[in-house]
Amino acid sequence: MFGLVAALSLAGYASAQEAKSGPAAGEFSVKSIDEQHLPASIRQSLLEQVRLMREHKVIPVRDDQIPDFAALAAQYRARAPDFAQLLANGGLNMAPANVDATSLRGLSPVGAAPCGTYVGRGWTGLERMFAHPTLGYVVLEEMDLTKSGGGVISTKEMINADVNGAPAVLVSKQGSGTRAVSTVAWFAHGISYTLRAPRVDDTGREALLSIARGLARQGPARDRE
Repeated sequence: MFGLVAALSLAGYASAQEAKSGPAAGEFSVKSIDEQHLPASIRQSLLEQVRLMREHKVIPVRDDQIPDFAALAAQYRARAPDFAQLLANGGLNMAPANVDATSLRGLSPVGAAPCGTYVGRGWTGLERMFAHPTLGYVVLEEMDLTKSGGGVISTKEMINADVNGAPAVLVSKQGSGTRAVSTVAWFAHGISYTLRAPRVDDTGREALLSIARGLARQGPARDRE
């Protein structure tokens, strides 16, 4: 399954743990690569990602560098009973975003899984996969960084999109075979969001951004009583 480090790294974020001094829990900041105190290897990796994003709207990569969405769907379906039991036992310590203002409205998730960290009454993050009529499989990942104790630094050079005023990073990759993925990541109200879908054309990218903007309009997540 997708995790915070993978999601934020792909989208051009650096975690607070990678920096000598980072944001406090639930905080978000934008810094250039030069402003971040990063190990040389991470700095070089970010510079390379910036170069690729500037040279390619759709970055060419090997197929094995892109998620196999069909295989992921099978994993989600296999774990569905475990997740149902987790929810029944109150295992989430966050409120999932309402998707009713997006094209995901009315779609039952293929499956879901907790992510993030286990704090207090449950997990601080949730991943959901939907079978979308035009985008194919869409994966939505949310993490409450205020509760999990993490903060986010977004790399300024990689910001290339906007989600209702929040800086966002949109990255598209095409594999050497049939695989493809677009990812949009942003941060709002203490929540880190990542959306993925196997479409890299302009229509698909805009549709993914439209979902992101619909989620952001929902406002901050609420604690479960």
